[in-house]
Amino acid sequence: MQIQNKTLRLTLAAAMLALAVLIPAVFHFLPLPDIGKYLLPMHLPVFLCGVICGPVLGLAVGLMAPVLSFLLTGMPSALRLAFMVLELGAYGFCIGIFYRLFRRKKDMVRIYSSLILAMIAGRFVFLIALAVMVFGFQVKGLSLQMFAQAITFGSVGIVLQLIIFPLLMQATLRFYRCSCQNLLGEDNTFVCKKGKRIHKSHKRGVAPMLELLQKDPGLMEGSQVVDKVIGRAAAFLLIRGKVTKLYTEVISKPALELLYADGTIDVSYGKCVENIINRTGDDICPMEKATLQITDPQEAYEAIMKTLHTLQNKSEEEKNG
Repeated sequence: MQIQNKTLRLTLAAAMLALAVLIPAVFHFLPLPDIGKYLLPMHLPVFLCGVICGPVLGLAVGLMAPVLSFLLTGMPSALRLAFMVLELGAYGFCIGIFYRLFRRKKDMVRIYSSLILAMIAGRFVFLIALAVMVFGFQVKGLSLQMFAQAITFGSVGIVLQLIIFPLLMQATLRFYRCSCQNLLGEDNTFVCKKGKRIHKSHKRGVAPMLELLQKDPGLMEGSQVVDKVIGRAAAFLLIRGKVTKLYTEVISKPALELLYADGTIDVSYGKCVENIINRTGDDICPMEKATLQITDPQEAYEAIMKTLHTLQNKSEEEKNG
């Protein structure tokens, strides 16, 4: 669910950085010694930033948060600072990468897989850095026991992350879907690019996407599409237009499988159905049927145009008849 708008990404990353510094500072005022070492309050904003804002900004926030915290509050300790910088930077970067890689998975599988693998990657980076300092530079006061202590002390925080982070992500996804539905309103298709609307249509089926492609083949490249229904034919047009993000209220299983196999579009949806049904409700949509056995976008485009032409001729014959 990584945001496309650059300004919004930067704004949210700045907010996550502020939270990553502020939350641990608040914990330090509690009358419990070293509470931050147990609850790991800096981690959650970094994880969220990596998922929502992408791996690069996740890395930046992970690297900067411990440094700012040290400068403002004196925490973490100077001995621990370098390791936290590397560890949190790895968290922010890796969870963003894993969340992209697992785009074909269901929401909760995607969230948990990304989180757990990022946790492992960050701690592995911490271990490698510690081993280099201990055995390579033989820095006094350091030992591999620090790694074991970090895992032991942070076990409560790890459990809390496994509970709280998925809940936060579910709430974020619900907000995103509600926002998409509000953008759509009573229309059937909404297309935006770099945070600006480039198309909105009340027409059904593949007509809105065809209009954009025929108007300017490059107009849809890098855009985000919100649609009420996406079948296999519409999915081919999205691929042809080089769309990067899609939210649809309903998607057919063949369309979802096609988009997952293509792998270039980040897909979110409300409901997946076996097939898109025609308007009379007695058969598969003719556009869906025309593209079911096709795998090439150009061939699919030709099949869509041929089917449209056939349907238009049939409609004219019925009117004249």
